[in-house]
Amino acid sequence: MGLFRKKEEPSTKVGRVRKCPQCGAPVPASKVVCPECGWEFDDTNNRESALERLSNELQKANGFFSSRTTEDVLSSFRIPKSKGDLLEVTMFFKAKLSSDSEYEREYRAKYEECIMKCKQYYAQDPDFARLISEHDNMVRHKANSAFIKRIFTIIGVIVGVCLLALGIWKISSIVSANKKTEQKKLTIEHSIALNDENAIIRAIDNTKKIEDPLSVITTLVKSNYLDAAIYLYENRTEHVSTYDMKWEYSYGDKATFTKSATKILYDALINAERMDEAWDYHALDYDTPTYAGNCNCYFQYMMDVVNYYCKQNRKQEARLFLKEHLIWFTNYVDNGRYGKDYSDFTSAKVNQRISKYINEF
Repeated sequence: MGLFRKKEEPSTKVGRVRKCPQCGAPVPASKVVCPECGWEFDDTNNRESALERLSNELQKANGFFSSRTTEDVLSSFRIPKSKGDLLEVTMFFKAKLSSDSEYEREYRAKYEECIMKCKQYYAQDPDFARLISEHDNMVRHKANSAFIKRIFTIIGVIVGVCLLALGIWKISSIVSANKKTEQKKLTIEHSIALNDENAIIRAIDNTKKIEDPLSVITTLVKSNYLDAAIYLYENRTEHVSTYDMKWEYSYGDKATFTKSATKILYDALINAERMDEAWDYHALDYDTPTYAGNCNCYFQYMMDVVNYYCKQNRKQEARLFLKEHLIWFTNYVDNGRYGKDYSDFTSAKVNQRISKYINEF
């Protein structure tokens, strides 16, 4: 593939420390804001905000033509790290806690996940201080209420026993309390046999340790439970980013697992015609998905989708996909800050190459 040779661009990473593209200061990988100049590292390549994307998915859920439920959308939604998106989704989930919703449990779980990220990335940011403080106060209030409730329960039990002992109530016998039997938790394998994706996700959550996650992901994909496979990967596995996975000498088994798992999910998403989601699992040459240096990665992703359509004699859909996704090269190569270093991947040249491929297929 000499035709698509990349030029190396000054890296914005120094080992496991990023270099700020604005002032050049080193920024730890755990931080998303440069401590020197305030530059915010954005973690999304979508043009719509995370809240807009979530709202759109929730509107589609439970529709006549949708196979996804509200629980599915909420359980698979990934909490963003960028400041603006994280602030919006945190306030959104917090507002849902006070609403009379049948999905209160799912909203609460996502709200707790948001607060964890707020504390992880923005603990010292004044914009998040109030949200974190309100959450901590709510937790303390809930704990105090539970303690008081237990005290009154104990007092009530003591009073009841005393009344019984004094003979106020003439009871010939006291019926022993029935022992509570713990409901047997379904294993992931058993839940797959039930043909219930929600049950599968619950089983994933309830499984203390998943011994061979790659094998389970493969089984779920083959059984047409792609969302459950994605949920397992995102929430129950130790993995690295699609950029870091190429550094096997640094990340070892995590990088090896990530390569295999993301390839399975990437191919499955294309076969399910969830093309835009597939890009999230494509390997990257550079850490920022929207950096012009990832032009060859995005080109290969587009070729994979186009090839999928062409093999099914759906060339018109392939052309439509090409037209809609050329904007990546327009934004980040034609008009991007470093686009001049990747002149082989201008939108015009990419359009010419892929159009020729479609026409000659």
